[in-house]
Amino acid sequence: MRRMSSVIFVACASALVIAAIGIALFVIGSPEQIRASRMDQRRVQDLTSLSATISNRHQTGDPLPATLQDVIKEARWSSLAIEDPETRAPYGYNVKGPDEFEVCAVFATSTEDPQLGSPSWRHPTGLHCFDFTVKSRPH
Repeated sequence: MRRMSSVIFVACASALVIAAIGIALFVIGSPEQIRASRMDQRRVQDLTSLSATISNRHQTGDPLPATLQDVIKEARWSSLAIEDPETRAPYGYNVKGPDEFEVCAVFATSTEDPQLGSPSWRHPTGLHCFDFTVKSRPH
């Protein structure tokens, strides 16, 4: 009888541990999902820095740079990232008009849920571009 109680206890305890692990993975995501989300956060940080640098330069009266390489050359600091931290593919950048540009990246996760991310930086999974309009100030 004692052996049977021990077996039942071990079986119940094992089931509880497995259930707890399953619930934790469901709630916080798998390690791969967490890593993908962190990489996307890094992409957003990179695009935020790039767009701010481009906007600030343009507001001083400079034309929009033609390429991201030009942004790096003109930047006052060299910590700007112009390529994806995981794939090393260059981020997208397109001048759309005298005061308009877009920056683009390929995202592994979606932040289209209104509870996730800043509204201006929400993105679907896959390639997504963020549009900016910046008025230059006269000299």
